[in-house]
Amino acid sequence: MSEEAPREGRRGAWVRRYRKGVIGGVALVLAAGAGCWAGGVGPFAEKDRYCWGAWEQDSGPGFLGKQAFSGGGTRTATSAAPSAGSPRGTCTVTVRTSSTASGETIRYEDVVSVGYGPVPGPAAERAAWLGEFLQGSAERLPGDLPGLADADRGMLVLPKECDVEGRPAAVTLRTRSTGVSASGTSHSVVATLGTGDIAKMLLAAAGRGMREAGCAPAGALRLKTPFPTPEQDGHKARTAESSPFPQGVCEITGLRAGEGEAYVWNQTGGDRRLQICSVTAAPRGGEPRAAGQFVAVSGLPRLQALFDGMGGEAAPGPGRRGKGTVGARSALVRAGCGEGGIVFFQQLDAAMARAASPGPERVFANGVRAAAARAGCAPVAPVG
Repeated sequence: MSEEAPREGRRGAWVRRYRKGVIGGVALVLAAGAGCWAGGVGPFAEKDRYCWGAWEQDSGPGFLGKQAFSGGGTRTATSAAPSAGSPRGTCTVTVRTSSTASGETIRYEDVVSVGYGPVPGPAAERAAWLGEFLQGSAERLPGDLPGLADADRGMLVLPKECDVEGRPAAVTLRTRSTGVSASGTSHSVVATLGTGDIAKMLLAAAGRGMREAGCAPAGALRLKTPFPTPEQDGHKARTAESSPFPQGVCEITGLRAGEGEAYVWNQTGGDRRLQICSVTAAPRGGEPRAAGQFVAVSGLPRLQALFDGMGGEAAPGPGRRGKGTVGARSALVRAGCGEGGIVFFQQLDAAMARAASPGPERVFANGVRAAAARAGCAPVAPVG
């Protein structure tokens, strides 16, 4: 198991569920199942491979080693590999195990899912996809690899040669862990994978998926430099209940959290070419949901390609530079800036759109102006 610890407070307690010392080797069992079980006999009579053959026993993160199979449990897996004729693929592994503490049996379910294929076509579906994987708590992959990794998810945009139906293809990875007692009580769960583990799994699955689909580049995708330490990465995480947001959410003037819910926002830092602000609402007694997002991308063409086809080709308004559309709930503008230009994107739920002061269009202009300055670009939106 990787020794990289999950970063506390990066997305709030309602997203990262921690299991409190009752599972022993159970967390390792999940990690071992983080690929599609291929051997069927044994655990290690031969070198087993997982998820279209992307991961091999005893290679990469420690969860692929023998110690990962301590604790027993059951595994079920489904897998559909991409191909040149059908460049879409999935791999899902579910690991179920249990632990007894103080006379109570807790049953755990751990799921690791990988997807290969084009990003959604319809604008609303694409926006939801962007909200899921472009998170302010994520790290951009080192070495200019066009993707991000977080403690429970990762995403990598594939080379243009892998485009499907004119849209960029991507590989995504999600992890989920739950614990429920016989009485139906939910229990906190330990995060089993670090950001570095997520990135390595993601790159291996992407490499294998591209080979299966017939669009793999000549060289293998590798992490050539380490992720920054928590002290270096500059991320910021805040909650609406603990901060008055004097300068606005993510320091965007006028961007406000809606009323009646607990909000958490995260903001990337230390990267002039990719800036992400993501806001999540956690209704009391309800499931967390995406509430708002502001993204600025420059000089990263494959990440910028994620927004292709979503905006208009006209000027976004008087005094504004570039092309795109600006509305109350969503806005997308592209403008010239260095090599490849710069993309600005905003989406807000109804509550945040109402709370924006003096309005969402002006809030977007404020975010665009600040992001362009940080990226070293000429002004795009007017002051006012």
